[in-house]
Amino acid sequence: MSSVDSPDLWVALRPAAAFRRLAREGSGGGRWIAVRRPLFLVLVLASFGSLATSGRLSPRLLIGCAECAVFLPLLLVAALALVRDRKFPFTLAIDLFFTGHVPWSLWIIALASVWAFTPPVQAYQWLAYRWVWYCAAGAAFVWSCYIDFWFLRRVFDRTPLQAVRDLVVLRSVAWTIGMAVFVGAAGWQVIATRFGL
Repeated sequence: MSSVDSPDLWVALRPAAAFRRLAREGSGGGRWIAVRRPLFLVLVLASFGSLATSGRLSPRLLIGCAECAVFLPLLLVAALALVRDRKFPFTLAIDLFFTGHVPWSLWIIALASVWAFTPPVQAYQWLAYRWVWYCAAGAAFVWSCYIDFWFLRRVFDRTPLQAVRDLVVLRSVAWTIGMAVFVGAAGWQVIATRFGL
C-alpha cells in the first residue's frame, strides 16, 4: 500500500500497520499536506450544515457553515501541538493525524443523509430513536480513539502508557473547548429553562 493510494481507509481499518508505513514513507508537498485533510473536514462539516438546514448543498450555506466549522480543525491542530514529537515534521503529523477522522466523517455523512434525503417530518421522527445515533457516535468515538492511539504509537513513537496519556490530553483539550464553544450557549439555555432561571 502506498501513501498515494487512499491511506484514510487503510488507517481506519489497520492503523498500527498503516501509520508505521506512512510515517516511514513521509510525504512531499510542503505546507499543502498540512491543510488538505483539515480543509476536507471543513467541507464535510459545512456540507452537513447545509444539508441539515436546507436539504441541499447551497453555496451560501456552505460558506457560512465553513466559517463556523473551521474552528474544529484549528482546535485539533492546537491540541496536537501540545503532544507533538518535535523530531517529527509537524506538517506531516497534521496530515497523518487527520487521516484518522474517517469514523467521525462516516457518522456525520450518515446523519447528513437523513436530513438531506428524507422529509423533515420523517427526519424528526427518526430522531425519536436517539439511542441509535448515540450508539453510533459512541462507536465512532471508540474507533477514533483506537486510531489516534496508534497514531501516537507509530508516528510519535510513544510507549503504550505515553500514548494513552497523550490521547487523554488530545481528547480533553479538543472536546472540552469544542463543547464549550458549540454547545455552551445552547446548553446554558436548556439548564436555565429547566431550573427556571
